[in-house]
Amino acid sequence: MTSQVENMLNSMLERDPAAMRFLIAFNDYCHFIDDLVDGEKEKSPENICRMGAMACMLYSSTFYQQYCMQLYPIVLVVTNEYADSVAFSDGDAAWKHAHADVMRHCGNNMIMTVVALVAGYDALRKISPLIRENSYNKHHAEDGTPH
Repeated sequence: MTSQVENMLNSMLERDPAAMRFLIAFNDYCHFIDDLVDGEKEKSPENICRMGAMACMLYSSTFYQQYCMQLYPIVLVVTNEYADSVAFSDGDAAWKHAHADVMRHCGNNMIMTVVALVAGYDALRKISPLIRENSYNKHHAEDGTPH
């Protein structure tokens, strides 16, 4: 995340420090799962147990517990979209690869949901395009080729 986006996010969420802690934990959890799926981390018993412990800490956090009714469906949709992106990236059709490239940024929906819950729609509209641009730039070369 660029410092501009990170600073803006910190500012928008400063009235609820638990929100930022939740997003950091969610990000770490999602990246851990992705690393297991794409082979960057070994699918060892230790790592699988670590993933379970991360999930326990994440979903028992004060922020998640406070907003669980609003966040639960987002967790399911993000998980589903990530699973679709993995399946599509293994497909033969070019359109599936292109769509998978977009879907792999689905975790951003959690960031935007948290911003909307804590800071409102105007804040969401302000940060949303920056988050999407940041994700694109982080996962693509200058010529647009995905990493």
